[in-house]
Amino acid sequence: MLCLGPAVLNTSEFNSARLLEEVWMFGMPECSPEVMRNKIRVMQMQGSSYIKGLEGLKILPSEGLEVKRRGAEVRISRAR
Repeated sequence: MLCLGPAVLNTSEFNSARLLEEVWMFGMPECSPEVMRNKIRVMQMQGSSYIKGLEGLKILPSEGLEVKRRGAEVRISRAR
């Protein structure tokens, strides 16, 4: 999992209220990423990963993964 923020030219352009913009998934997430000021939790259950803390972010899954949103939770599973 790679968490990316918006493109900036210098550090004075950082928006501390909105550090993240999108998340790239390169496989099934197994552990919670460390992202400054963001509490993102990954939980494993029944062959899927459930993630909390990605509200409002664009999620780009790698081939073979399926993303489903349900409220504040995102479910990542193998595509069927």
